[in-house]
Amino acid sequence: MELKGDQIRIIYRYNEIEINSIISDEQGEDIKKILNGKKGNNDNPSCGFSQDIAFECEGEYFSIARDTCPIIKYNDKYITISEKERGEIERIFKEYGATFPCV
Repeated sequence: MELKGDQIRIIYRYNEIEINSIISDEQGEDIKKILNGKKGNNDNPSCGFSQDIAFECEGEYFSIARDTCPIIKYNDKYITISEKERGEIERIFKEYGATFPCV
């Protein structure tokens, strides 16, 4: 996987919270470091995914597991990340007002 594009947008629509914000370049680079080089698999985890809890880059959506599983859904593939990487993504989302879990 190779995340391309200059802007990454956080999308978070849950309960009364609606976030649709372009993140900083530094935060975008952090997300790219997490995803670039990772491969998706055809697993079918029960974590719960939605484009309402995701980040978007160049029209591509990367849905974050809505519980606390370290998995990201991209198209029909599931990308496993480390717990530390999951924590970094949650930290970025939380800076914009998002909370996890959101199931």
